[in-house]
Amino acid sequence: MIERWIILAAEEAGPVSNKMGGIWNVVDAEATTLARLMAKGEIDSDSRILLAGPYYPTTGSDWNTGRNRVTDISSFSRLDMGEELGTALAELSSLGIESVTGQRVEDGVPIGYVLFNTNYYQSRLVRWKNQEMTLNNAIKTEAFDLLGLDSMRFEKEHYGWEYNHYLNLSYAISELVRNLAQSHEEGAKKYADRAVAEFARSVMPKVRVSLHCHEFGVFYAAARLEKLGIPVRTLCTLHATVPGRTAGYLMPLGNQRAGDVFRIHPQPSIYEGRVLSAEIGDSH
Repeated sequence: MIERWIILAAEEAGPVSNKMGGIWNVVDAEATTLARLMAKGEIDSDSRILLAGPYYPTTGSDWNTGRNRVTDISSFSRLDMGEELGTALAELSSLGIESVTGQRVEDGVPIGYVLFNTNYYQSRLVRWKNQEMTLNNAIKTEAFDLLGLDSMRFEKEHYGWEYNHYLNLSYAISELVRNLAQSHEEGAKKYADRAVAEFARSVMPKVRVSLHCHEFGVFYAAARLEKLGIPVRTLCTLHATVPGRTAGYLMPLGNQRAGDVFRIHPQPSIYEGRVLSAEIGDSH
């Protein structure tokens, strides 16, 4: 048995109160269309749809002070999408990553939401390699170790708050995906007897996760998963933002190559390395 998850991740992947330009419309329409296709039996109806994005609990919690968004999930019902997701969220909580969840239904197909408030990451203390530090510093330390991402440079710029939010949100999303993708392995590990563990692994459903990241703010999630070797299908889509328009201008149609590495500085129009194809990191 294979359990399939389709996770749509974006800065705008929450409810309508998170709307930022037209990207929210695209993400919401993608989730709705997937649900309707499942209801019609045109795609695998056993797949589960999950949206992952930010949570802004109060006025002033949005990094974008001009928009000052407040997330309203009062119209959603309680999230109820299976034991694997519940276990993954519990594991995130144990790591200091709290989530706010909800669920809506489209044509009888549930669409789940997992939203992350990243503001407290700069005060939440965690243990990282036998050292106590804030969750935000642990995330930045790992990002430097994995990809050479120099957070000390970027967070000093005028977009530093935005940069930290994107990095923290991407990390939380990637941890959600990682825990889901490895849920059957983790479930088998609880058995001390090797034979029992192997039997449990053989009868537990295999979990396959596809992650679609909308816009550069959450691209680090895909990059981190690829670097960690997590078996996840990833797709990264740029929209009509400054990086998206510039990448489209720099890359003539037909020159895209799957697996190219995408490295864009948070400051518009500054690029490093190769401009990427839309799709990266297919480990299946």
